[in-house]
Amino acid sequence: MTTPRSIDTPERNKAARIRDRLAKEIEHVDRRRDLSPAGRRARHAQAIVKAQDELSQLRADEAQRVADRRAELTKNLFGAVRPDDARIISIRDAADRSSRVADAKEAERLMNLAEMSGDEVLLQALARECAQRSNPVEPDYGVLFQQWANEQPAGADTVDELSVIADEMSDTGHRLMRERAFAVTLPDDIRGIGNLRALAAEADDSDSAPTAQNSGNTSVRGMTS
Repeated sequence: MTTPRSIDTPERNKAARIRDRLAKEIEHVDRRRDLSPAGRRARHAQAIVKAQDELSQLRADEAQRVADRRAELTKNLFGAVRPDDARIISIRDAADRSSRVADAKEAERLMNLAEMSGDEVLLQALARECAQRSNPVEPDYGVLFQQWANEQPAGADTVDELSVIADEMSDTGHRLMRERAFAVTLPDDIRGIGNLRALAAEADDSDSAPTAQNSGNTSVRGMTS
């Protein structure tokens, strides 16, 4: 799947495997009897920090992939403009004229005029402006953009995927789904600890729980001194 229409994306599948691995690592630490409470907390933190770093990278990878895909889809719809394009002045003029459109009614009127006169540059600029202005409060812009896009090669599919991407980036439900996909649950003993990375660095220095022999030796040394 190209865009995050659901939890099932390449990055989120990898994230699920990381969370499963983390759960096993936490369970393994909890079964160890040679660890002091401080050592157990440090080992928990070490595993958590490693998983969080990997999950953060996956989240960034997904965001970049989605942004790249959106750019590709937009380029497919509107085409790329090179600096040496002979139409560059016309394109800039059309973009400027489109940006000054007052409302969707005016955009519709200008799009109809551009279509009747065969002014593809202005029509495309107006369609791009409508796509940028589309929002739940002013849905008419989105309708105009979709009408234009549906007439382009593969336009309907492109608009559908762009809509999925827009939902992913703006919808609260999708945001919460994304946060859950790349988050971990902290063990009880390290919840509320501010600097997990510092605690993780103590893992090798705070492992061992005191043994009976060590306790006895401490007592004897105390008596000797």
